[in-house]
Amino acid sequence: MGNRKGNIKNIKLLLFLLSVITSLSACGKSLNFQTPTDLSIGTRTNSPTSTQTYTSTTNPTETLTSTPDITLTRETFVVGDDCFEYAMTQFHMNWCAAYHASRTANLLDELLAELENRIWEEAWTELQNTQEIWGQYRDQDCLWKSNFVFGGSIEPLRRGLCFAVHNKERLDSLKLLLCEGAGMTGPCEASEYYDVAF
Repeated sequence: MGNRKGNIKNIKLLLFLLSVITSLSACGKSLNFQTPTDLSIGTRTNSPTSTQTYTSTTNPTETLTSTPDITLTRETFVVGDDCFEYAMTQFHMNWCAAYHASRTANLLDELLAELENRIWEEAWTELQNTQEIWGQYRDQDCLWKSNFVFGGSIEPLRRGLCFAVHNKERLDSLKLLLCEGAGMTGPCEASEYYDVAF
């Protein structure tokens, strides 16, 4: 049942990302998105930032490095943990919000899988039930908040940030269960992996 819930969340997130991409394609730009392997579900990396780039198909030789002095355009933009620092347009901010929503959802799924192996069976069953209710609340809250800007160019940003913030808060509340005394002694190395900033 847990895999089914995870699949439903991933489908909802995919639909959200598709709506962002659809809105981007309505702008008349053809984009080629490249996803690095370290962002896939279940893979852990110790690097502080993961990046994702897209390159305009109108100028396929145009590439982007991670140097801070590069001029970002609508056609080329790095999406990573610090992408809001470099976002220059609504398009960039929308894509960055979608990245953070996806990244925090993947981390939350990874944390839940890790918790399944650390807590006793009854606690895991209760957590699954709680997680389902929490997910419904998050989805409804973000839908409600994004309705205030329905149809506007900021709607994907509002929805993406809402998902990312809810996911981050959930990560913060659950990650301490990985530590001694369920976090009574404070954060530990295992919980620090799930620290998220954006």
